[in-house]
Amino acid sequence: MKPEESTFIVEQSWVKIHFHSWSSFAHLFITVDNALFLVEQSLIIFTLL
Repeated sequence: MKPEESTFIVEQSWVKIHFHSWSSFAHLFITVDNALFLVEQSLIIFTLL
């Protein structure tokens, strides 16, 4: 087994372990981003009135 292969396997397991927390983080980020977008839209509409 080459060093690169063992590194790859370690990275794969690390990705599996961290995938759930990263997906949760990404979901939270997307939710916050959507909320900010809606707030911006409301402000734009409000200023146009």
